[in-house]
Amino acid sequence: METTAEATYGAFNSTEQQIARSLLLRLVYVGEGTQDTRHRASHIRLFQGPEDPDAAASVLENLVRAGLVAYEKDTVEITHEALLRAWPRLREWIDSDRPGLRIYQQLAKATDAWNRQGRNPAKLYRASRLSLVRDWASDPNRPIHPTPLEREFLNTSIHAVRRRRRLVGLPVVAACFLLLLTGITRVVYDYLSGDTDASTYSLSDSPTLRSAKKQGMLHIGIAADKPGWSEFSAGKAKGFDVDLALYIAKSLSFTRSEVRFVPVGRMSRAATLATGQIDLVIDSYSMTTQRESKVDFAGPYYLDGQTFLVRDENETKSATDLNGKIVCTAGESISEGRLLDLFPKINFEERAGIDECVEDLLDNNSDAVAGGSAILSGFVRSNPKELRILETVFEPVDRYGVAMRIGDPALRHIVCDSIKDYANSGNWQSSYRKYLASPGFDSPNPPNCETRPQE
Repeated sequence: METTAEATYGAFNSTEQQIARSLLLRLVYVGEGTQDTRHRASHIRLFQGPEDPDAAASVLENLVRAGLVAYEKDTVEITHEALLRAWPRLREWIDSDRPGLRIYQQLAKATDAWNRQGRNPAKLYRASRLSLVRDWASDPNRPIHPTPLEREFLNTSIHAVRRRRRLVGLPVVAACFLLLLTGITRVVYDYLSGDTDASTYSLSDSPTLRSAKKQGMLHIGIAADKPGWSEFSAGKAKGFDVDLALYIAKSLSFTRSEVRFVPVGRMSRAATLATGQIDLVIDSYSMTTQRESKVDFAGPYYLDGQTFLVRDENETKSATDLNGKIVCTAGESISEGRLLDLFPKINFEERAGIDECVEDLLDNNSDAVAGGSAILSGFVRSNPKELRILETVFEPVDRYGVAMRIGDPALRHIVCDSIKDYANSGNWQSSYRKYLASPGFDSPNPPNCETRPQE
């Protein structure tokens, strides 16, 4: 199969090879945490994309003749799913542009839904999702380009967003009058209450972003001591939260060179946000009623239960084995009060950060560490022969989010949209596999981002 595929492809000229790549990639469904599979496409839809339909027809005919592609009843599909794994070239095409292929899949699906439902305006793209797809569609080096129908869908989405932004730009009284005439009283309420849908916001509506753009730099605070999530190595930041931060920054129209990561501590995050030293904090920022008065929040981008970290040599098997023992917790942990209620016989000691607790544990200065299972699993990966996590997971559940200064609803909504796009694009699972995947720690699907804090 590999030999046949390579020989067929090698017989094409350079233009035909580009067409063959585009056609074949349109016949692949790129999985999100699952195996890639064949995708059946209509013959008409398949030929909407290529600029030279005659050349595309010739390429398809050769692929069919070689037994690589099957053409039946106006539909086309790859003959054998094994080709996706047996042909290295096709595998390389898929892996080299996996995020872009997922964006295209979502665009094709959204376009079909919009067209199938009579071009329903409710199905159009909005806010940061539109920005992401526009970036993809404008890249001439992509192997797949939007079909005329998909471009029409994108253009209609763009015009709809512009109309909404012009509406929001009207004086409040005029906007209310216009909206009341159309009977959309709920939108009036949201507008006056400052909780407008994300689609009505533009980047220029955010005072935080206007200030950052003026400075030419977006400052993002992250923890420097959480293996897998966020770490600084040789002056460079890396980890799951860093990937998410860069994705959000791009949706806010900041390039990689315009992003500066700042290490922040658990005790100093709210203060550095309030004084404008940083614009966002991306961390295990679990929101509480008390914290709502200090910062605003977009999230959650992860939900995590609490558990205990112990030395591997320790015979501790459950929380009851820790009665009378010393267990370290990080300062301002939302689980601190709950821990005392759940485990009154454990002696809890507080440190400034979770890394200090782990150091105490490794130095035999404590018997366990209490914290989020996802955070603690990072330290297990760094010390696989010395540490382990107890299976018991207890409440409360950490709601990880993106923190920002209070009074910037535009930024909160746009960031929330970006988090949703990050999950839907497949980047979530890709970054999870790179930084967080480990035995015993299975990542659930990311929850839907909420634009209001949750207790």
